[in-house]
Amino acid sequence: MAFEGEESRLSQTKAASGARYTGTRTDGAVIELWNKGDKAILRAGDREFSDCKAEATKTAIWQAHGNEPFWMIAVEGDTLIWTSPDSEPIVWTGLTRSERPDGFDLHAVREPHHLSVSATTSVCRDGMASMPYPHTVAIKLDGKQLAGCGGDPMSLLAFGEWTVASVGGEPTDEHPPTLQFLPEGRAAGFAGCNRWTSGTALSGEGISFTQVATTMMACPEAAMAAERRFLDVLSRTTRHDFGADGSLQLIAGDTVLIVATPPARS
Repeated sequence: MAFEGEESRLSQTKAASGARYTGTRTDGAVIELWNKGDKAILRAGDREFSDCKAEATKTAIWQAHGNEPFWMIAVEGDTLIWTSPDSEPIVWTGLTRSERPDGFDLHAVREPHHLSVSATTSVCRDGMASMPYPHTVAIKLDGKQLAGCGGDPMSLLAFGEWTVASVGGEPTDEHPPTLQFLPEGRAAGFAGCNRWTSGTALSGEGISFTQVATTMMACPEAAMAAERRFLDVLSRTTRHDFGADGSLQLIAGDTVLIVATPPARS
């Protein structure tokens, strides 16, 4: 979470009611957020803010698309909008959804047309730009079958702190850098000596890290050199992918620059 201009990583802890999250700021102060319904209590060190309110969020929109032929769908609640180059957008209402252990299915009817969407939780790569998406999608429309990718690509990245295992093909030492994707187009972590932060952009063209900044602590020269190398390589990243073991690969051209092991999913 962001508080007073500083990003802090919070982990969920046990609570008698509601949801409670705790973490530590860079100055060592404990930060705690306790959410109950639409109200929340925020504690930072010896300060407490007890009149916080949770903001209402809009219903998430799930999207999917395919190529050759091109199609795109956007789902919000029980409404699906179908877009393709050879027709005007088609709105399907009364959408039904059924969950599966490995994904979900959607179904809609606009007599005499029938639409079924199957989204399976597995990494899907866009054939045009090689962007990894969280869902492999199969469509049936009036007997015609189409395939594509769906979901938010950032959901494969922004679920915890990644630990860097290698930089430029060289293994990291016992104090490896870390990488965490944050809201509002930010990324941050430990660089080997200092904390770092940057802007990050994820698009169909790839991923980038911009305006990288660090704290100003001094460390032994070996640690400082490793930190400079990590930050330089990070700033050259143009796209990303995932290994068979779930590791994150940050890539420039055809060269894997950084490999990071995934955080544990709760």
